[in-house]
Formats: sequence, structure tokens, C-alpha cells
Amino acid sequence: MIGAYLHDSIGLKTISRDPVYHEPTYTTITVVGRVERKTRLVRNLRGEQVASAARVYLSAAVTPNHETLIVIDGVDHSIIALRPVKSFSRLSHWECDIS
Repeated sequence: MIGAYLHDSIGLKTISRDPVYHEPTYTTITVVGRVERKTRLVRNLRGEQVASAARVYLSAAVTPNHETLIVIDGVDHSIIALRPVKSFSRLSHWECDIS
């Protein structure tokens, strides 16, 4: 249902750690999504109220987490708040508020 509105090219950098030296390595994939550039006040993981620069909508095919970096126009953004949106008990899409 939301797939018709996902038209922006967004990069997702997922982190994995080397089991021996614990150095982070990033894997980048490109997905389609929607970016709404509007400043909002949201709650982060600690419950603090912080300002979000944009909201990103991603399809249910990807599974982001708070360690995932979102790349828009070559700039890395961290995820402040992450919400799964359900439609009739099924996962419809993800809403990510980014810094």
C-alpha cells in the first residue's frame, strides 16, 4: 500500500563486528523509501526528547535497527527513533526518525 509512495533512493549501512578484533565493518545496500524533511520532537532510546531532522519511510522488506546508518545524498544519519507500522496485524512499513 505504501509502496507507491517510496520513490527516493536510500542507502542503509548495517554494522557487523569482527569476532576476533571486534572492529566494526559496514555493509551498504540501496533501497527505495521516502524522506520527509521536517523537524520534529521525538523520544530516543533513553526517553529523552530530541529534535529529528527528517523521517524516513522504509518498506517491510528491510529490517533496520538503531545501529543502522541511513545514507541520504552521501551523508550518514543515525536513527533516533524506529517504529514498525502494522496494517491488520501485518508489518506494513518502518518509520525512522533520523538526526
